[in-house]
Amino acid sequence: MVEQGFDKKNPYVSGIVELEEGTFISARITGLDVSKPAEIKVGAPLTVGFAEFGEGESKKTYLAFRSL
Repeated sequence: MVEQGFDKKNPYVSGIVELEEGTFISARITGLDVSKPAEIKVGAPLTVGFAEFGEGESKKTYLAFRSL
């Protein structure tokens, strides 16, 4: 995670997301203000997206959800 820029000041945020179909998935969640954890709410609406890290042949794409 450190090689992707995550640390104490820039935490990796993940959670269990319930899809409309009723399935649960563990995934990264972006678009949250982690400096204000009291504002992060269970059940908040999310949209699906992808996060990309690396360049060239080492580039990887990960499933991510974004806070609305």
